[in-house]
Amino acid sequence: MTSYEKIWDTAEDNHGVITSAQAKRLGVKPASLVSMSTNRKLIRIGQGVYKLSHHAPGPYDEYAQAVAMAGDTAFVRGASALMMRGLIPFDPGRFYLGVTRRTRRKLPTGYDVKFVACPEIEFIEGIAVECVEAALEDARKCGAVDVDRLMDLESQA
Repeated sequence: MTSYEKIWDTAEDNHGVITSAQAKRLGVKPASLVSMSTNRKLIRIGQGVYKLSHHAPGPYDEYAQAVAMAGDTAFVRGASALMMRGLIPFDPGRFYLGVTRRTRRKLPTGYDVKFVACPEIEFIEGIAVECVEAALEDARKCGAVDVDRLMDLESQA
């Protein structure tokens, strides 16, 4: 099995995204990742984060990319967790993420990363996401969503 085939299998299970740490665990050398990026098999989207160039886009790809960019303890939180569930409209320019360990990564504009000591996490399509109740509370605190809309969502939850 070639390095690209190893990466393909893992990335396809993760919405087209692979990190250099995942590749290392698969036995793929960093030089191979750089080579695949140069040959346009992979697209470098951030420090140690790549996506397959030939991947059929899905509804959760951007969330998987955002979580990978923020680090291995990252999860989708607040308004983004509500967006991911289709409870509020998607805003591609803003991602609310949580981490359980401090991160020093340089992230693109629009990424709001917050340390959360003991998050209530569930998984949607393999992506760590804050539970609905905690996401509603988080969205209220940061003012990301209209209060009336939040009250409607809370009455439905």
